[in-house]
Amino acid sequence: MTNTKHVSFPVLGVGATASDSESLYQFLRLLPKTSGIAVVVFLKHAQASDNYLKKLKHRLIEIIDGMSILPNQIFITPAGYELSMTDGIFRLQARTSDGTKENQLPFDAFFSALAKDMQDRTVGVLLSGDSADGAAGLKSVHERAGLVALQEQPSASMHETLRHIIDSGLADIVEEAKKLPSKILATLKKFQLHYGSYLEKSDNNHEEISRIFKLLLEKTGQDFSSYKKSTFYRRISRRIGLCHATSMAEYLQILENSPSETKALFNEMLIGVTRFFREPEVWEILSQNIKNRLLSAPPTGLSLRAWCAACSTGEEAYTIAIIFREALHAHLAEHPSDTEKQFSLQIFATDLNSAFIERARKGVYPSGITLDVSEKRLSEFFTLNDQGYQINKDIRETIVFAPHNLINDPPFSKIDILSCRNLLIYLSPEIHEVLLSRFHHSLNTNGTLILGSSESIGKATDLFEATSAPLQIYLRRKITLHKKQVELLSTISLNLSNQTPRPEFKLPMKSKKTSDYQTLLDQLLAQYFARAA
Repeated sequence: MTNTKHVSFPVLGVGATASDSESLYQFLRLLPKTSGIAVVVFLKHAQASDNYLKKLKHRLIEIIDGMSILPNQIFITPAGYELSMTDGIFRLQARTSDGTKENQLPFDAFFSALAKDMQDRTVGVLLSGDSADGAAGLKSVHERAGLVALQEQPSASMHETLRHIIDSGLADIVEEAKKLPSKILATLKKFQLHYGSYLEKSDNNHEEISRIFKLLLEKTGQDFSSYKKSTFYRRISRRIGLCHATSMAEYLQILENSPSETKALFNEMLIGVTRFFREPEVWEILSQNIKNRLLSAPPTGLSLRAWCAACSTGEEAYTIAIIFREALHAHLAEHPSDTEKQFSLQIFATDLNSAFIERARKGVYPSGITLDVSEKRLSEFFTLNDQGYQINKDIRETIVFAPHNLINDPPFSKIDILSCRNLLIYLSPEIHEVLLSRFHHSLNTNGTLILGSSESIGKATDLFEATSAPLQIYLRRKITLHKKQVELLSTISLNLSNQTPRPEFKLPMKSKKTSDYQTLLDQLLAQYFARAA
């Protein structure tokens, strides 16, 4: 039995259709028989490619359920089956006519299954480029620090979703099929598996790391020094391998002389893990929360404000908008007399990555979202077009998308619902304290804070109250901030070289009255920032 923890070899997953038969043949033909990697091929139309595969001199192994993955072998997924893996063991399940058991598109399911089990040992290779299938799966590979490779396609025939993968920096290698094997093998030779863990354990590159942080700040205006070491090392190790560098020092030299690599590292550091209706039970709680607010609305109606921080490509912001629309429809159906009231929700969705924000504004998503979005919601809130599913205009217009740095930029104010999920896990504990204090300041009394499933408020129990354990949903406590919390906020907010306080403002730091601390925070924010909204 193979155990994933002991699999030291890369696993290369190849997705191809019947029209890619020649490309697939060239790709596999040029792979050395003793490459040290395992190759798993998924064919949408296996019969159409049989003649090409028979010409290969390599031994091809058709996967059977329970088979172990091994290096220097080429495995073929049998037609009509969905592949999954557990600890390096192949699992097969007959695919229905409608798709996979989870309603994923075939390539998406294939790449996601490999990435889930093999993590950063995964290399996802997509030879097909005429549909959205594969985009979500390759994103899963990238999120787990694996490698993503695409066959170069004529610009006119490339699907917009795949073009976005290239433009946003998710594709590590883009080449014609016959050149892909050598490029992948050369990269893997330098791409030391678990190198990020090695860098973290050795932790002897302080000078280089400091210079890298400074360079990123100078070139991009963003400070990544608050990231956890494990996050930073894992992300930078990918770039070291992709640049074929042999050390942190050598990579730093490349970074100093290559604007394109600076951009690539910047994109690498921006984690964009999201999907529609992630953890459905969270949204059920939020829906009930909104219904309760609508029920207690004054005679004139209710205007709510939500902030989706670190929104990535917008799925979560649109989820909140849909949940509100559904809750409102349900409320009006039960209370028809409220139809004369004015109800609205304004959502502010922000992220550090401008490319993510631009994509979110368009509201176009690949067909793979059918895994997370019901048919009813697809028909009610989306329009299917050639590029995928697009959020309807009336929903898009309820959201303002904008670039925003949670650490350096001012927080939004008078917020009723604040969602910041799966960002804190990448940041240091010190920054957790700062951000939670800012979130407390942003929220109205009894405002709702939603964090990711692996996150919590930590020691900030004086600021927030858990309402739906074990879900990470909290209620803002009505208290005055402590002096330490204000000092934390001021340290971060004021330690900015490009910010100059208004000369007429003097900090009343001598005050020791607890009641003054919230006022002081308001003054600090007003001194250095204009309100974001």
